Amino acid sequence: MLTKIYIIKPFLQGMPEGEIYTKNFRPGIYKCSGCARRLFSSNAKFDARTEWPSFRRAVDNGVNMRLEYGAKVKTVKALCLGCDKHIGYIFEDGKTCGDTHPDAGKRYSIFSAALNFEENRS
Repeated sequence: MLTKIYIIKPFLQGMPEGEIYTKNFRPGIYKCSGCARRLFSSNAKFDARTEWPSFRRAVDNGVNMRLEYGAKVKTVKALCLGCDKHIGYIFEDGKTCGDTHPDAGKRYSIFSAALNFEENRS
């Protein structure tokens, strides 16, 4: 069975208007749209001044990374640890992209199509 990430993600790359969670700063948890694994807390989200939702860290046992080497560049793909789906990229530019938290460093740049948001209702 195909999940929404297989259908939507290829169309969203380079199409920021589809990134529905970029400006979402409500308290809650972001889960994988493929397997519902908890990936990110809203407490780790920050405005990176990009078109994609950005987080400084993943929840424990949420995200794996895979190094890939292209013609002239190395990329670090973010993968859901539950279903191994490609959910975005990981960069080391968090501080230069606007993260002012003391733990700033990494920036998980994630496709909205890879996420489902569950708002805290308390």
